[in-house]
Amino acid sequence: MKLLFFDLETTGTNPGRNGIHQISGSIVIDGKHIQDFDFHVQPNPKAVIEDAALQVAGVTREQSTASSSPAQQAADPAQPNDDLPF
Repeated sequence: MKLLFFDLETTGTNPGRNGIHQISGSIVIDGKHIQDFDFHVQPNPKAVIEDAALQVAGVTREQSTASSSPAQQAADPAQPNDDLPF
């Protein structure tokens, strides 16, 4: 059985206004821990970034917008997702 545990850090609590700035988690296959991952991603440019949400995550506004977009990370062969087992 393949299991994916994940956590999202967002720029606020409203999914219609706020965006995702971090995606992390673990992959477990047949009861064996395979890999952890942690991607810092740029929120949607239209997302509202709330300072209180960034404080909870321990990141600055500049850090939250400095990462590449999720699409860029998925397309970039140098990103650490190359060795995911799926």
